[in-house]
Amino acid sequence: MTVSLVPSPTQVALEVTDVGLGIPAEALSTLFERFSRVRGTEAERLGGLGLGLYVVNQIVRGHGGLVEVESKPDEGSTFRVRLPRAVSAQAGISPTKETAKLVGEMLNSS
Repeated sequence: MTVSLVPSPTQVALEVTDVGLGIPAEALSTLFERFSRVRGTEAERLGGLGLGLYVVNQIVRGHGGLVEVESKPDEGSTFRVRLPRAVSAQAGISPTKETAKLVGEMLNSS
C-alpha cells in the first residue's frame, strides 16, 4: 500500500493505493452508498457493514471535498480524497458544523 499527498494551488489530494483484490466495475457506482458491499467476491468473505466508505464520503463532502476511486479486479484500487485548501466563508460552508450535521444525520437514520 502506498499513501501520497498531492498538493495543487486550490486543493490537496490524499491518495491511497493498494495491490489487493480490486473492485469490479459494476460495483463502483454504488460503492459510497450506505450499506454498500461488493457481492460475490472474496471481499464479501472479509465482512463489514458497508458503512466505512459511506462515512468517509459524508465527512469529506462536509468539508467541501470529493472522494474518488479507480480500481481493477485482481490489480488493486486507488482511493483519492480531494479537499479544498481553503473553504470560502462566502460559500456558507463551515466544515466543523457540516461534519457534525452529517454525522448526526447518519446516526439518526441508521
